[in-house]
Amino acid sequence: MVSIIIVHYHVKKELFAAIQSILASKPKATYEIIVVDNDEKKTIQTDLKKHFPHILYIPNENKGFGQGNNVGANYAKGEFLFFLNPDTTLFPQCIDLLVSYLERHSDIGIVAPLLYDDRKKIVSLQGARELTPLRAIFSFSFINKYFPKNPIVRRYWYLDEWDKKIIKEVDSIPGTAFMIRQKLYKKLQGFDEHFFLYFEEHDLCKRARELGWKIVIIPSAKVFHALGRSTGKLKKDVPKIFRQSRYYYLRKHFGFLSAWGSEIILRTNKYALSLLAILFAALVIRLYYIEQSMQFIGDQGWFYISARDIVLKREIPLVGIVSSHPWLHQGAFWTYLLAPVLWLAHFNPVSGAYLSVAIGLLATLGIYFLGSTMFSKNIGLLAALLFASSPYVIFSDRMPYHTVPIPFFIICALYCLHKWIQGNRYYLPPLIMFLAVLYNFELATFLFSLIVLGIWLFGFLRKESWARGIFKMKIILLSVFGWLVVMLPMILYDMHHEFSQTVKFLVWIIYQAAVAFGFSRINPVGSVSFGDIFRFVGESYQLIIFGYNEFVALFIFAAGVIFLIVNRTKKKAYILLGAVNLALLIGLLVERTPSGAYLPMVFPGVILLIAVLFDGVVRSKAKYMQLAGFLGLICVVAFNYFSVIQKVSSDTTFSEKMEAARYIVKTAGKKEYNLLGKGHVGQFASFTTSYEYLTWWLGHGPSKKKQPINFVIEEKMEKILVTKQVVL
Repeated sequence: MVSIIIVHYHVKKELFAAIQSILASKPKATYEIIVVDNDEKKTIQTDLKKHFPHILYIPNENKGFGQGNNVGANYAKGEFLFFLNPDTTLFPQCIDLLVSYLERHSDIGIVAPLLYDDRKKIVSLQGARELTPLRAIFSFSFINKYFPKNPIVRRYWYLDEWDKKIIKEVDSIPGTAFMIRQKLYKKLQGFDEHFFLYFEEHDLCKRARELGWKIVIIPSAKVFHALGRSTGKLKKDVPKIFRQSRYYYLRKHFGFLSAWGSEIILRTNKYALSLLAILFAALVIRLYYIEQSMQFIGDQGWFYISARDIVLKREIPLVGIVSSHPWLHQGAFWTYLLAPVLWLAHFNPVSGAYLSVAIGLLATLGIYFLGSTMFSKNIGLLAALLFASSPYVIFSDRMPYHTVPIPFFIICALYCLHKWIQGNRYYLPPLIMFLAVLYNFELATFLFSLIVLGIWLFGFLRKESWARGIFKMKIILLSVFGWLVVMLPMILYDMHHEFSQTVKFLVWIIYQAAVAFGFSRINPVGSVSFGDIFRFVGESYQLIIFGYNEFVALFIFAAGVIFLIVNRTKKKAYILLGAVNLALLIGLLVERTPSGAYLPMVFPGVILLIAVLFDGVVRSKAKYMQLAGFLGLICVVAFNYFSVIQKVSSDTTFSEKMEAARYIVKTAGKKEYNLLGKGHVGQFASFTTSYEYLTWWLGHGPSKKKQPINFVIEEKMEKILVTKQVVL
């Protein structure tokens, strides 16, 4: 007896045709038909019983193809189990030919018919050798796309050695239609239900062969297969299921490392290859000439010394360097990142630049995923390309400073904000945590927190579910916990410093808001006129977008804003991106402080804006617009890279500082000395800290006590002047 098992999913018409073809083939062998219904709503039972009253109908929760077949097999009474897809049609004598072969060959465990496609032509890829990591790589990756039917693929599918008119022993057969001895099926414990769909037949066949059974395809037994009718209606991410099943198969049979290594290559598509090329270009330009031209200002030296003292003295700072307001400090998170890197590199100062480059590459990768999530993979790639080639971003990534991680964490915050607005309130706690992390790198990023607050208030007043759905105890507790954990160093510091980093800072923010609305500043230090701040912002946006020409850069930015306004109704993400860019721009103008430390938080928003613009132009229906967009993109990227190379090649800041430090150490000999600053920049207390670190690293740093020997350092545009003074 044969038990014919069919797992049905949303293909009623095809299912009924398949059953009719079984009846029409009039098998001589006795048989039963079992239909396992995996539909979410069970709608076929009445009609099925009406037209085919002798069929066994089993309703089932959809847990996958293999699980459905296992359910059907539990009810089967036959000596042989014939698993059949619902979108198939049997040719006459198919069942009898399969049964007869199994009865005459006791060493055969599984037999399969020859499959034909919807044009009644033989399906070329059926019957295969054992699926190994190497064969998977050559068969399912980009390699097969660019080198189809390569030797490994041809051997895997028996393409050169199988005349499809004769019976062929194979390692694996398609799961579309095959017959197996029930005793073997039970010994194998059926299909592995970890496979939701795909590769379950490879697994079953491999386990059968390991028990010594053979598998054959019989060409005289024929089945027509309407490929993909059922899977096409699956309410899941089919490509994702395919990848998950493939990985599980490789891990199960070949181990974690083989599976993981294979999947890296297997998941490499045109987007992955393009992204790898972008990351490689980003790495090269960021490392170019870096040991000679790395920026190393006094504030950086402060963080280096602080990080050094963590390693050597076990002195862990709770806050970082002072801001433009002496009572207010930056956070200490950059010190925490820098300390282990310096320790591993034996305190080589260039190691900090390698850390910042690595973070920059991480941000490039992050903006790809952000762009892909908010918009599309094409926009994600464009954003990564523009981010990788932006002059300001590159210069920032080459400078080991506390502002370097800001773009990456802004990207993380934007991702969580987008997901939250899309309706997933569980992205609010990580969003709050990322905002606290940003605050610990640069106080000015609190502006982004105000933007998030404004977006939430807007949503709350509009009675949006995402804005009103956060008042759940679990969400509130997770948000508070995440914020407290990240802010713990500052809170500990505040306990002994009148809460200057938290409470006083909030008061200061209120004061800043009052100034923005016309109140006079108590201390106007650092503030400039609106004309100067407009000029500063314009020059900064030029360096972010197009380093060669400010007019072109601002034109591109304005075009991006207009594009968002015109298309705002198409996607919530457009509105979010526009709101963030506008709010950050207004914040920079209102603050009226021309500080480069404030700019990294605008990088991701501006770059995404330009990526969306270029994508829209390139996808325009007008051919001339497509060409203009494509050529414009090439020009922007090429000229940006060229401008960076020109600047870096002529900028030898670090090598000059190292030369000055070597001169100081050599001239001082073994005598104690002090370092003094001179000139406009030299008046700041932190000016000499970079030289302090370099001379210490060279073996003889300055004394903390007053000494008769002073080295006076003055930095000019072309060179660094060091003068030795002896005070008697």
